[in-house]
Amino acid sequence: GDDTTTNGYRNGKLQPLGTYRYKICGLTKIENDSTSKLIPNKCYFSFTNYSQPFTLPQDTGVIVGAVLGTLLGLAVILIIILLIINFRRHESKVQGLCPFFTKSRTPPNATPMSNNRRVKTNNPVALDKFENY
Repeated sequence: GDDTTTNGYRNGKLQPLGTYRYKICGLTKIENDSTSKLIPNKCYFSFTNYSQPFTLPQDTGVIVGAVLGTLLGLAVILIIILLIINFRRHESKVQGLCPFFTKSRTPPNATPMSNNRRVKTNNPVALDKFENY
């Protein structure tokens, strides 16, 4: 249905994925009242049996919207990934410009620790001397 009204009869809109049946009416003599509606007891007509149930297909606008939304979402994710990769490739050029872009977060004038310096750790205690420890 296209949701129009003709001679007082409304052709209702059908819902996508809805299940419907139809019946055909054949009129041989038509009598209308002042509002253009049929007068059933003055008309000659015949009906067919109802059809088998059928289901309407999905509205193409919904399908197009879902596909475009998915593609747009994937494009945004891809752009973000490419921006991150591009930023990491060029990060070495940016490190000297601003301290916020350094990987180690250490001040630029800090001296690295010497490999010769040993960090003091606790020495293990033998099990037989543990009670006296």
